[in-house]
Amino acid sequence: MGNFNLQLAQRVASSQKFQIAYETLQKESLASLSGRTPSIDIGERNKLLRSALILAQSGSKQYSTLSQDIVYALATLPLETSQRAVCEHILAMLGNFPASDFLKGNNLAHGRLPWNLKLSEEVRRDENYVSVLGKEILLTDFQADVWDELKTQQFLSIAAPTSAGKSFLIQLYLKSLLGNSDRLLDIAYVVPTRSLIHEVHASLIKAFTGFENPPVISSIPRADERLAATQSRIFVFTQERLRTAMDEADLALDCLIVDEAQQIADGSRGMLLLSCLEDVNERAPQAQILFITPGSRSGASIGSLMGLGELPSVETTLRPVRQNLIYVNFKSAKKKQHLQLTLHRENQKPLALENVDLEGEPVSNAGARFLTAVMTLGDEGQNLVYASGKAAAEKMAEAIAAALGGKDNFVKQTEALLELSEFVKKHVHPQYALVDSIKSGVAYHYGSMPTTLTKAIEEYFANGALKYLVCTSTLLQGVNLPARNIFIRNPKKGMGKPMGPDDFWNLAGRAGRLSKDTHGNVFLIEYKKWDRQPVEEVRQKEVTPSLSKAFTTSHTEVMDFIRDENHVSGAKDTNFAESVFARLFIDAKEGVMEQTIERATRGIAMESAVSISDAIREHLDKVMLPPELLKRNSSVSPLRQQAMFDVLLAVVKRGGTAQLVPHHPLQSGQVKERLESIMDLIHRHLEGKETNQQYYFGWFALSWMRGSSLRDMIEHQIQYERRKAEVNGDEEPEPGKTIIKVLDDVENKLRFHYVRYIGCYIDLLKHAVGVVSPDRELDVPPIPLFLELGACSGTMIGCMELGLSRIAARELTDLLGKSDLDAVAIKRRLINLKGASLKLSPIIVSEIKRIGLETSA
Repeated sequence: MGNFNLQLAQRVASSQKFQIAYETLQKESLASLSGRTPSIDIGERNKLLRSALILAQSGSKQYSTLSQDIVYALATLPLETSQRAVCEHILAMLGNFPASDFLKGNNLAHGRLPWNLKLSEEVRRDENYVSVLGKEILLTDFQADVWDELKTQQFLSIAAPTSAGKSFLIQLYLKSLLGNSDRLLDIAYVVPTRSLIHEVHASLIKAFTGFENPPVISSIPRADERLAATQSRIFVFTQERLRTAMDEADLALDCLIVDEAQQIADGSRGMLLLSCLEDVNERAPQAQILFITPGSRSGASIGSLMGLGELPSVETTLRPVRQNLIYVNFKSAKKKQHLQLTLHRENQKPLALENVDLEGEPVSNAGARFLTAVMTLGDEGQNLVYASGKAAAEKMAEAIAAALGGKDNFVKQTEALLELSEFVKKHVHPQYALVDSIKSGVAYHYGSMPTTLTKAIEEYFANGALKYLVCTSTLLQGVNLPARNIFIRNPKKGMGKPMGPDDFWNLAGRAGRLSKDTHGNVFLIEYKKWDRQPVEEVRQKEVTPSLSKAFTTSHTEVMDFIRDENHVSGAKDTNFAESVFARLFIDAKEGVMEQTIERATRGIAMESAVSISDAIREHLDKVMLPPELLKRNSSVSPLRQQAMFDVLLAVVKRGGTAQLVPHHPLQSGQVKERLESIMDLIHRHLEGKETNQQYYFGWFALSWMRGSSLRDMIEHQIQYERRKAEVNGDEEPEPGKTIIKVLDDVENKLRFHYVRYIGCYIDLLKHAVGVVSPDRELDVPPIPLFLELGACSGTMIGCMELGLSRIAARELTDLLGKSDLDAVAIKRRLINLKGASLKLSPIIVSEIKRIGLETSA
């Protein structure tokens, strides 16, 4: 029967009549782009439905995708009740139950199905129910396949497009795992960015609401045993926080979930993630490790690098919504300009759609054309606009807001938008461009913005208050921001590099909102003028870890770093090469470098591997530090660590240890001067560069750790820049550039660079003291933790341990009036406070509720 169904599907798909009808359907489903009402007669609709039903029964992924596309396209047209019922049925037969239920809505169309179709659908649904703690949950086909593997596999790769329900399934699995366990478990959920920490933290708290003996959910890399004496723990970390937690505590995990696991391919952070994975597996060989990747890129190859062999993998390419890839070009005729729209079709010629006429004079500037396309095609639904950098995002948002000012659909300044605008003014700066653009229903979103603000923007966009959102590559890192339309023009990522196919398809996958839309549109503006054409390029089938790249595409970069006599540490353009050198150097010290290289190259003999290993051996006798110390700081060159250690050891031997120890930020006295002195040592000996940056970052870091508001720090820097310009006779600097710089310095310098280097400095100092005085234990404030969090008081840190952002933690610290409360005391006090007494912004109150610390009005 299966073979017959497949042959029948092949006949239908190859039929010229079907192909013509399907082309017509595709055009009509997008008729609204040109302002026309779609129309296909009832007979053609019925034929297409019959074709879709046949294709759905074929058992072929290719024809299943085609069947779903037909249904989604038909769903954009006016349908009779019986036709809609068949559409719902086909989606259910494809295992796409969320989409089927979305089409059904509140109507009873399902009841009009013939009894045999209704029965087959009920049987189909029954196959996909799973019981979780006594509750029946309906899963999609993909989710059901993953569920079966989760129950039996210790290591598993899960690959699926955005909105396939991966996060929901993992949360469901964690509930089952904890609910059925007869002991307390420790679980880590690793995400690529701090912004995602808060998103996952909040969603996990929501998932475990009402759970008997819920787990402690924490994102702070320290273990407060009082919070988990009788409870399991789920830690939500970046790889940096996981590394810190594993170094500072004897953390042995029962389960590790690596979300956006393709990040293992991203330079030095990918190297850090690899070392964390290996340590987790070494400390707890029975720990379950799950790798989640977007799109079609499998994480199965990560297993080979860890010595586990190729991992079992569950994959699907069936997207939960229909995504239309539409090329947009500007054409002129008789002094009039129009948009030429063309629909991309896989392995077929693009399909010409109707042109869209433009009003006014022809637009020649590339940026103006991009704006014109966004404003013309973005009327329906919500819109994500991709920008290749922070400044470009702000500029585009301002341009959209200005364009909306002259249109009939100008967004009214609702109370909610004004509230958000005031929040930005108070917590970032009054001259931040976002303050004004938000009032028009336009915002932008990038990684160095405060977490409270980005989460508020995401919420406002999700509920429809914001219609346009301009985003940078944060969209590629798991941020949950699907929309009806995505606009892209010549996209870049990182340091201005043209975007490759994997990132492009990840970005395009944000188009269309499951359970809100049947489709999404990805508009590619003047695609042929892009620096790279990712649509035509072959997509990778598996993730290539960054360590493997060291022996292929990045070989020259790695060799140049190893041979460089200056050997500067922490430079942006050599970070990856430095982390490869450090990793292989440590492995060589421990006698396992050949094994690491064999895994990274999959046993293939390479001249590049020989040259790298030979070059590393030349340096081995230059470093006397123990491998376990070097491992704690595996992204910093061992040669530079040795240079720093030699300086510290000499001072310690002279009895000068006290002058090397940083003060607690809240201490009185020469706190800033001591921090500047330490930074100077780090710059000269650990990084190997000459600079006076300690005088800027000394006060900057101290203000940040003491909990100063971003607004105050930004205003301080704006005033400094103005005074400097006045003295030099220069033009007054633009506040917007200073704001972006301060936000970047907080995110990239304080919370990443100096966290890493001050942590390394403290480790080396403690080792130097231990060499001179083996019985002495040096007490050093946890400066790296204070820098990471932007807080050093017990109350602020306790608030953040509960999942609150820095802005919310700072406001609550002022409200509670005490600086020495821990998380347990804060939680108790916060729950007992009445909502009316909370003199907080509704945005912060919303954040408090999001993490389960409800306050009654």
